[in-house]
Amino acid sequence: MKTKRWLAIGCAVAVLLTAAIAMGCLRLPFEQAAAVDAADYGLVLADRNGEVYVLAVEENSSASCAGVEPGDVVASLDGNPTDSVSAFQRVEKSITSSPVMVVHRRGEPMSVFLKNP
Repeated sequence: MKTKRWLAIGCAVAVLLTAAIAMGCLRLPFEQAAAVDAADYGLVLADRNGEVYVLAVEENSSASCAGVEPGDVVASLDGNPTDSVSAFQRVEKSITSSPVMVVHRRGEPMSVFLKNP
């Protein structure tokens, strides 16, 4: 019974923290947060310790349709490593076809196929 209670409390805390982050009431310790051409892929990314984190994914965007989720870490875009938001943006500007993005989710790599608009 105590396990269920702690699980319920943990879930409630997670929901409240997620809502606070989404509403801007709570800031995460990221060095930089920037919307990365939301009209194209629908991602909000942030740099932290040489990695690019997905902070948000726009509904019905190319990224959401491909299965990208907040919390994913972007490892590469179209075969090019992305260790910063600016590196992601540089690669993104040079892409002419639908790119493959490699993300890490809970430490496991996965490839997602993005559609160009």
